[in-house]
Amino acid sequence: MVDDIGFTEISEVYRNERRSKTLTHIKGDFFGRASQYLARLKEEYSDENTNGSVSSAKAMMLQDEIKKVQKRLDQTYCHRERKISLAALAGVSGSEMPKYLTENEKKLYSSLVDILRHFRGGGTDDIAEKIAASVPVEERAPGSEVAEEEISEPEREEVPIATVQILEDIPSFTGTNRVYNLKKQDVVTLPINFADVLIARGAAKVIEG
Repeated sequence: MVDDIGFTEISEVYRNERRSKTLTHIKGDFFGRASQYLARLKEEYSDENTNGSVSSAKAMMLQDEIKKVQKRLDQTYCHRERKISLAALAGVSGSEMPKYLTENEKKLYSSLVDILRHFRGGGTDDIAEKIAASVPVEERAPGSEVAEEEISEPEREEVPIATVQILEDIPSFTGTNRVYNLKKQDVVTLPINFADVLIARGAAKVIEG
């Protein structure tokens, strides 16, 4: 049971993260508990919405709660990812790993530092396996039995993005919600934090327009 967490705590973590220029201290199991809470909400929604339509007051309340919780978690992921990416750039130059990383975030940080050092050294060795072994495990809630169309995608905070052309094959690495497999000559749209990392190392260039 995860009765000790709810939208209030999740929103507080998001607000603190948004206001701080550095990573804030969160409980090590925060994302795990939040994901369990979200999964439980979806299960309750599925049980309540047995006829395939949002009709009861409880079903509508659950749907609204699911949207709000998912939105706040997505926003929190985005803020923390950007800070981790900037910290990785500093880490290549010798700065220490930032404080308050979760175990999975430590793996993401180490993965980005490895990629940056690989390109800085002009290495041609394949480090994909090394990075793959250190990428973070997906922290989001497991898929529920609720059909996608029953719960519409929540409105999300706009995340800065950039369109870039990849200049070198890049070992696969994992963000918060997807795996990136980038090859030379690919033209892709990336979150600005990841684009900045690749551009800084000469592994990508911005496509204007």
